[in-house]
Amino acid sequence: MKKKCVKFQKWLKDKGNPTSIVCHESIMVNVNINSWWIDSGSTIHISNSLQGLKNPRKLVRNEQNILSSNKIGLHVESIRTCYLILSSGFVLKLEKTFYVPSFSRNLISVSRLLPFEYSFNFSESSFSFFYKSNCVGNDILFDGLFCINLQNNITYDLMYVHIGTMRCVIDEKSSKL
Repeated sequence: MKKKCVKFQKWLKDKGNPTSIVCHESIMVNVNINSWWIDSGSTIHISNSLQGLKNPRKLVRNEQNILSSNKIGLHVESIRTCYLILSSGFVLKLEKTFYVPSFSRNLISVSRLLPFEYSFNFSESSFSFFYKSNCVGNDILFDGLFCINLQNNITYDLMYVHIGTMRCVIDEKSSKL
């Protein structure tokens, strides 16, 4: 039997287990590429754009793909640190952000922020976002997820120049242009 095969068991052990789980609905819809969504079900931060990402690191074997809850596997191109400027002016640093260009939404994992003195207050149709008990952002429920407001793209672009992040080359024929 295959499950008792020594070679197969070694292959399973070497393959590792996917430890990243994301909301399957978030890859099925078309949303603004620059929007960021608070997700209490995701175990990782996910970005579909290199904008705001810096400090890439080499992927380990079990980080090369993520598995959504409906068993769709998605390729991870890199893991980086992401900097977001919220509408309040607060700079949110997201460590270990997975860059997955095929993903349709940028996700902020609640569980990844809780150990760093962040907290959330969710209500039926809105939420507040706190850092060390100070409110740094709030917004409303949209399309089943909580969207977080960022400052306009001009301010956002200035931050990248300031922290020295190189921008990615964009294909002029891309629909994301």
